[in-house]
Amino acid sequence: MKTFHIPIPYTHYKITAWGLALILSICTVAALAQMTRDQVTKSRRLNQPRLEIYSDHSVTHGILYVTGIGKARAQSNGEAQQRLMALRAARVDGYRNLMRTLHPSNKTVRTGLERINGFLEGATLFDQQYHRQSGTAEATVAYFYQMNDADIHYFEQQGITPSAITQEEYTQRNKQAKTIDQLEWMQWQKK
Repeated sequence: MKTFHIPIPYTHYKITAWGLALILSICTVAALAQMTRDQVTKSRRLNQPRLEIYSDHSVTHGILYVTGIGKARAQSNGEAQQRLMALRAARVDGYRNLMRTLHPSNKTVRTGLERINGFLEGATLFDQQYHRQSGTAEATVAYFYQMNDADIHYFEQQGITPSAITQEEYTQRNKQAKTIDQLEWMQWQKK
């Protein structure tokens, strides 16, 4: 195998082909790590709560969307069980994120872990997806309710800017959502 040396400008050093390959591989790993960090940051921005409002002159209707992410445990048997466990974990995470967003005072903190207490009537499962390659799931939980100016101001203070929708869009989203009842929520928490 023939070796060659590449002179490094402004120094007395020379680098071999193996050294150059090592430097290029380190740069590639660093670039991939940066891409992954950027993707995580983008994912977090996409998972921020969203608020849509519709006003019919007397009442303002709001829809708050929150995303939950879940993954099955490694010891689960079979792809079907992993899918179901990941979807359930995503729904629970989404519901907790919804409670966290709506009721910041309804939390108790014990040994550094956040515990959410209570049941929120009117919460709905809006959408859920399972990503087979990564084994993760996403669930969008929505909350439909009548809002006042204080609610809108609270969300704006949290960095959640409301977007306006039409009555038809509001009705369509309401038909698409599946209401979560208290029994179902309790079953999610048991498993």
